Amino acid sequence: MNNTEKTVIAVTGHTNSGKTTLIRTLTKSNVGLVADQAHATKKTETIRYDTMQAWFVDCPGFEVAYSCLLYMRAKKQEISPEKLANIFPVDTMKYDLRAIEAVEQADVVIYVVDTLNDVPETGHDQEIELLKELNKPIIGIGNKSRTRNDQHVKRITKWEYFFKRNHINHYIMFDGWWDEPSKVTRIYSYVENLLSGHKKERYRIDLENFRNRQLEILREASNFMYDCIQGCSKVKRQKGIDNSLPEDVLIKQILLEVKQLLEEFNEKVSRLYTLAADNPLQGVNDLKFYTNNFTKPRDVFDGAAAGIGIGTGVGAVIGGIIGFLIGLPVGAAGAGPAALLGSTLVTSALAASQIGGTAVGFLGGSLGAVVSLNNNILIALNSNDKQSIATTCLAIIWGVSYHGYGNSPRIGEEKIVGLLETIKNFQDNRYIVWDKLSQKQVFEECKQFFDKIEGRL
Repeated sequence: MNNTEKTVIAVTGHTNSGKTTLIRTLTKSNVGLVADQAHATKKTETIRYDTMQAWFVDCPGFEVAYSCLLYMRAKKQEISPEKLANIFPVDTMKYDLRAIEAVEQADVVIYVVDTLNDVPETGHDQEIELLKELNKPIIGIGNKSRTRNDQHVKRITKWEYFFKRNHINHYIMFDGWWDEPSKVTRIYSYVENLLSGHKKERYRIDLENFRNRQLEILREASNFMYDCIQGCSKVKRQKGIDNSLPEDVLIKQILLEVKQLLEEFNEKVSRLYTLAADNPLQGVNDLKFYTNNFTKPRDVFDGAAAGIGIGTGVGAVIGGIIGFLIGLPVGAAGAGPAALLGSTLVTSALAASQIGGTAVGFLGGSLGAVVSLNNNILIALNSNDKQSIATTCLAIIWGVSYHGYGNSPRIGEEKIVGLLETIKNFQDNRYIVWDKLSQKQVFEECKQFFDKIEGRL
């Protein structure tokens, strides 16, 4: 098969509806220009990386769809270009005409609407009519669909009715910044359903290749996870004749070591996924080299620093995950993720005033204390502690690999809670003893977890 058989997907819609962010999320790459302004995308940009499941065409936003519809119908009547120029305001139609030209070359069209700020109106119906005039299969995306309030819920309902009324059978309410991974899988499936013949066959092959690349990146991240879990399991102190320091001092020493290991894991995984997003053509072996040879950020828990060098929008979710797991203040654990984990690690330290802000803190609480035969006290992490560390690692991998790549707000506590609860349920149902697993087994468990949240199990 040659590249002319590659599936081409045109992403269209009103200006500033989140088209570029959607492409970034679907392709896990930092492509295009993302900005909270009209016409951030001023010209058609085709993302042609062979390592992607399809070629995506990022179209300028529609503004005067109805004029363009009349213009296209007039062209079919073979009216001369001179007359067309006199009849239609071509200068004001330039963005729409660029989008139309891209759609004409596409196999599938994704039509994106902003459910947060827009409501269905005549202009949207005209855009759909225009796309149908081009005779292309359409997938509808109700973007920014994480519900904010009752008014937003009503808007989403109106958008669902809009898609149904326009006979768009493949549609989904989705948030290009942060949503359930299974919804991404469903969008991939919608594309496949709308293809036929060689195009469908080629798309399946390209989608499998795309997933295999993501799987290899996950394998490398799981190797970092294995190292982190093993390192934390070996952290211990023994109080006896040779060490008379108070137990609370020894515990603090252990916590500092565990904190450092988690920081190093966070840095490596963040770097890995950022490199993968910035370099879609680069093999995983090349990513390994750069991951192992980078300058450590000055503070991975600082909200400002975290966003530098680890990908657009990723720093906030990293700070949020680790901040909650190791930085909740005393007495706050019952209302947050720590309560879900049942961890003995989380009890004290500085907390983030906002998710992804400053979340510097020490792991705190009681650690397993074992009295040996010679009456020395061995202080080490217990099984709950190790499970919490594994949960932390999985949360970081999930957060980095599925956090949107757009101009996004910071993730809220409720999303962190949901994320951690999903991971905890996964671990509880499988009774995983992470520190007893081989490197290969850690990868297999990570793969099974991602297969589950991506809706393939």
